[in-house]
Formats: sequence, C-alpha cells, structure tokens
Amino acid sequence: MNSTEIVYLLGAGASYGMRDKEGDIIRGLPIVNEMANEVEKLRVSLIPKEARSLTDIERFIINSLTRLRDNCINYPTIDTYAKQLYVTHRQDEYEQLKKDLTIFFTLMQEPRKKDLRYDGFIASLVEQGATIPTFPSNVKILSWNYDSQIEFTFSNYLEKHMRTIWHIYYYLNVRHKFATDEKRSGFEIIKLNGTAYPTDRKNMKAIDYFLGFDISRNTICERLFERDAPNILSFAWEQDENFYSDIADEIKNATTLVIIGYSFPYVNRKIDRMLIQSMENLKNVYIQDLVPELIEESFNATLSEKQIKSGQIKCKHFRNVNQFIIPRELQ
Repeated sequence: MNSTEIVYLLGAGASYGMRDKEGDIIRGLPIVNEMANEVEKLRVSLIPKEARSLTDIERFIINSLTRLRDNCINYPTIDTYAKQLYVTHRQDEYEQLKKDLTIFFTLMQEPRKKDLRYDGFIASLVEQGATIPTFPSNVKILSWNYDSQIEFTFSNYLEKHMRTIWHIYYYLNVRHKFATDEKRSGFEIIKLNGTAYPTDRKNMKAIDYFLGFDISRNTICERLFERDAPNILSFAWEQDENFYSDIADEIKNATTLVIIGYSFPYVNRKIDRMLIQSMENLKNVYIQDLVPELIEESFNATLSEKQIKSGQIKCKHFRNVNQFIIPRELQ
C-alpha cells in the first residue's frame, strides 16, 4: 500500500459556499451559528400555504425539523446536544436526532446549489487520461462533515446511470464506521462522522437522488417518510478503535497536512489528537481560514510533546477562501 504523504482535513467551513448581501445561503450549507435559522426557514417553506390538514408525510417532516430547530436553539451546537444524549444513554432520542439531521441535510442540499469550490478541488485532483476517474494515490481526505458536497460534485464525472451512492463511494474510495467493503489502498475519503444521508446501515441501500437531479422535494419527502430516514451518521465519541487506529496507521507517513474550514472543536479533541500525533513525519501544515491564527492555536493543542520539541512542523496561513488550496507538493 502506498504510504500517505498528503492529508486534507475538512470541517464545516469547507462547505460554507456563498451568501447574499442579506446573509441568506446561495450555495453550500450552514455553519453552527446559522443552523437554527436555516432549519426554521426550511420548516416554514414546507408548511402548506393553503388552509388544510397536514398529510402524514408533511407532519412527519415538519415535526422532525421543529425538533431539530428547538435543539439548535437550546444548545450551543447540535454536537453538544448529541454528546449529552449519548453519555446519558438516551438512545432513542440520540437516534432520533440523527434522523432529524439526515432529513434536514437531505432536503437542504441540492446539486445545483452545492459549494462550487468542490468543483475546482475535484478537477485539480482527478488524473487525466484514465478511462475511469482516478486520483493521486498519495492523497487522503479526512472529513468531519456529514454533508454530501463532495459526492454531488463527483457525480458529474460519472455517466448518468452510474450516479448512485454505491458507484460514487466506490470510485471515491469512501470509508466510514459502517462501511463493509474491504480496505483499498491509494486515494481515500474518510468520513469521520459518517454521512447524514438516507442509507440503511445493514444493507447499504440508499435513497439515490444523485441519479436524477430533477427529483422533486415532495418525492424526497415521500422517500424519507417511507424509510424513516435511516442513515450512516456517526459522531467522534462513538468509539470504534479499529476504525480510528486503521486511519492513524494509514496517515502516519504524512508529511503535509491541509486544514480547510476546521476549528478543532473540543468534542473531537481525543480523535484529533490521535490522528495528528500519528503523523510522525509531518512538516508542512497549510491552514485555510479567514482567521488562521486561531486555527493554528487549536491545532497546536493536538500535537504531541515529541512533535512540538522537534520544531519541524511549519504552519502556513491562507486567508483567501475562494478556492481550496492545492499545496505545492501536489502541483
């Protein structure tokens, strides 16, 4: 297996997209301080304008979004609430929260409104001349996001009949805690929080709305209602020692780390430390953020004493967030 030399670490800011002058989302997805407002706007948009009783489907979706909105309002982050449910063993509420998040992200994401930076990113990575889309074997992407922005973008590289979650995950070599495929070498996308996407964990069947970009919101709601929004969403504290130790082993030879839109929240600190400290040969760290100094401070808190004392890790800041940076090691 080729050792990893370049690792990307993506956070919510990597799917931020664009906002208009009023702050409304044009492309991409909400960050933490926008969640409650965006959930409420989506909820209101689904309430029938005419005076009539709600259908079972409408009631199911609206109740889900009402719960999620209230939880976003009552807690500093939705992850904070999720952690509380988990440690207090409120399993039914915990699974319900995951379903509510899956419903929100499924309805919120539209292929035509994805963050366009992913297009430039995939185009920069995809290798020319191959009969099927392939990527540099020395690159791995770690993502804490549970959105499907990369999947939406990559689907355009496949023929329409192949735009299914199975094909997309296969060609992108996507891994998560519930993946059943054998580990493959080379380029890989590792979704540390899984995906808020309607997928049955047991048989990996999915509601494939990649296949037809003209699918209506009503149809998606119907399918979410029929399947009751099963998902492969996970959180950092749902321990899977083999999953994380395998990742740490695969990235141990990384010499370059690219951090985009990730703030190293404390709830992820244990896993972040395990992953960062496994990179014993790390030298160059590229931080892309509007305030990279704050990100570097949080990043430094994940380093081992050995990494700090070596003095070999150099951080470089990039405040221009119009396109994802491609480090010189890849150019």
